[in-house]
Amino acid sequence: MADIDALRARANKLVGSPVVVSPVAEATPRASTARSTAKRRAFSAFDVDDLGRATALAGLMQVRARDAADPSQGLEAALSLAEVAADGGEPELAAHAVRLFNAHAPAGRALRLARPIESLTESLVPRAKMAFAPAAVLTVQDALSQWREDPLANEHHLHWHVVYPQYGLFRDDAPADLVQRFADARGRTDLFTDAELHRMLRYQDRHGEMFIYMHQQMLARYDAERLSLGLAPVAPIRDEIADGALPEAYDVDPVLEALDPPFLDRRPEQVFAPPRAAQLRGWKIELEAAVDARGFAATAPGEPAVAMTIDSLGANIEAAVRIFRSGADLARYGNLHNAGHGVIAALSPTPGGVMRSTAHAIRDPAFWRWHRLIDDLAFRWQEGQPALDFADRPGVAFAKGADAWSSPDILLLPASAVAGADLAARLLALPNMSAAANAGGIETLDTLTTRGRTADVRLPDGSSRRIQHLSHDPFAIAIKATNPAATAADVTLRIFLAPASQADDRRAWIEMDKITTRVAAGEAKVVVRLDREAEVVKKPVDMGPDDFVPAIDTDDARCSCGWPYTLLLPRGTAAGMPFRLLVVATDARIDGFVNVSTCGSVSFCGARDVAYPDKREMGYPFNRKWIAPITQMAGEEPSMAARSLLIRNEPAAA
Repeated sequence: MADIDALRARANKLVGSPVVVSPVAEATPRASTARSTAKRRAFSAFDVDDLGRATALAGLMQVRARDAADPSQGLEAALSLAEVAADGGEPELAAHAVRLFNAHAPAGRALRLARPIESLTESLVPRAKMAFAPAAVLTVQDALSQWREDPLANEHHLHWHVVYPQYGLFRDDAPADLVQRFADARGRTDLFTDAELHRMLRYQDRHGEMFIYMHQQMLARYDAERLSLGLAPVAPIRDEIADGALPEAYDVDPVLEALDPPFLDRRPEQVFAPPRAAQLRGWKIELEAAVDARGFAATAPGEPAVAMTIDSLGANIEAAVRIFRSGADLARYGNLHNAGHGVIAALSPTPGGVMRSTAHAIRDPAFWRWHRLIDDLAFRWQEGQPALDFADRPGVAFAKGADAWSSPDILLLPASAVAGADLAARLLALPNMSAAANAGGIETLDTLTTRGRTADVRLPDGSSRRIQHLSHDPFAIAIKATNPAATAADVTLRIFLAPASQADDRRAWIEMDKITTRVAAGEAKVVVRLDREAEVVKKPVDMGPDDFVPAIDTDDARCSCGWPYTLLLPRGTAAGMPFRLLVVATDARIDGFVNVSTCGSVSFCGARDVAYPDKREMGYPFNRKWIAPITQMAGEEPSMAARSLLIRNEPAAA
């Protein structure tokens, strides 16, 4: 009988890189690979057949582990199933199944899989053209590529799709015979009744809404990065599908070309396969019509339309299993999101480009353009909802400044200022928190600083690879809320950031953090929050691809899900780019929000095995249009505090 360390070693072998690639010399760009040298068929979690088979394998692994008399025997039986698939020529499928098993099966959590940044050496793409050298200056496109190639950002996207798998999760009590049938059917749901699928599978709370919101927030961050580099916000892929070609190219790094199967370049003006492009256009048109009608057409003729929510819209865009799609007509609304990944991946020579992979898709500029099209559908639905008037505001209020963006009730501080004596109490004792902070011996900031950082990351073979990535100087936010009422107020403080030039565009607002607190009757309270505590940030916090918390330190795979701390702030500019910070107080009795500070990111990844811990729609209050422009409301609404700041970027040191 194998011990747990041996079982973990077997599991980690299954999820490791398909080949061990040699470090790539920091050399001149090379010619594109002209044809595939793949020995194995490429797997894609965006392909319904591939994902169905991987899901079925994960379910069978869960049953074998669950039903074994001895836990280690159960894990051994489960891993043997995955090893058969890997040895049979499908190691990527087996790896995905093992990740699902580890994240969601109670028995599988004991494996403590290495994180993708530990196990996938190809995640550490050096980008030869960005190689660090003294006094090297990145071009705008190189810097944007560096952001897309960030290994921690790519790990987040991979892990999100593991935490929120399209097929849902296998129930802990799923009947073994039914799961075996599902595995024998290679994950084909059309061979099962709805009742049978419900006995096997469950959907995570608000999965469809989370699919929309998490990707929307990635887009907001990408747009802020583009603006920092003088580029316009990303435009959707739209006319290109109709016209048949995608003009932009994407050059795959040699590290990714060295894999088996490889990822290959997408050259400019590659033509979409006409039947598949027509299919995408048809699904998009039907979804737009459903959004405008505020409901999906029912599957059965003559049945009434199915009411639409943001959650059901997300489930249908992502093409969830039919039992999770609220009765919408699958044939009509199709598989827009996932099929789009496949169509774009197929613009590269077989076996295709990075868009087929959850681990690498965000590297391709087309990912962002495709997801802008996806988010346009959600935005269209949101715009059709009643505008927010904030009538359910809590009793707390914030002081207003000379203009909308100068509230004295928000301070930025270096993280070092939080150490020592109780900073909140010291700030609360000041008559005017902002004006008196420096006079009270408390250092404050008007500018936050980001900087290029160079990391030498050690690989399993003992060599190292040099990576450049964005990071920032640690900081903290202090917020003062006053409660003039005769009863205590429980509030949620929701903190957002946006480029100043985009402040009246609700899609530009980046969620930074949210905190619950109680403000006593007739009193004021100061809340101080470090950047590393931010609700959107993955926890435990990683300081870089060379300084991260190994997965062995936790038995919850969800802890690897969340936005990287190093990318919490947009890049900014050398001169200092103007941004706006907004705090919105909401009634915590309505919200039901609970801070979970030790694992993952509640905002982007939820909490394991429980309902999403915020009853409001994700992204509130930017999930709807407002009754007045954002700049006007920020200056007038008593439950909002706002301020201006600069974000200044310093290049990597020589």
